[in-house]
Amino acid sequence: MTGMKKIGKDKNRKLIRYRFADELLSTDTKISFVAGLIAAVLLIASIVIGIVKKGEAGDVTGMMLGIALVMSVTGIIFGGLSFRDVTGSNNGKRYAVELSVIVLIALVILMVI
Repeated sequence: MTGMKKIGKDKNRKLIRYRFADELLSTDTKISFVAGLIAAVLLIASIVIGIVKKGEAGDVTGMMLGIALVMSVTGIIFGGLSFRDVTGSNNGKRYAVELSVIVLIALVILMVI
């Protein structure tokens, strides 16, 4: 029963009621997911544009990678802040941070190459 909380006592199993949890993901986790997804989409789009234009992409892909970097760092910050909130699952918080960290590592690898 994912997202369910027990209410009541466990006496003879008559008083146990279940209700849905208030939030499965906290607000900071949602912001972190969105920032990580936008960063990943911008990273993939800039790689595809660079391949299609055979390396002559210019300022547009550089700007897209810069925005992806900012969004990735924002996702890491909001993901870290979401661990303070007690609502929501820790798995969602961890996945949001991992997504942003993976994008950040990919960006660093692209800058080094």
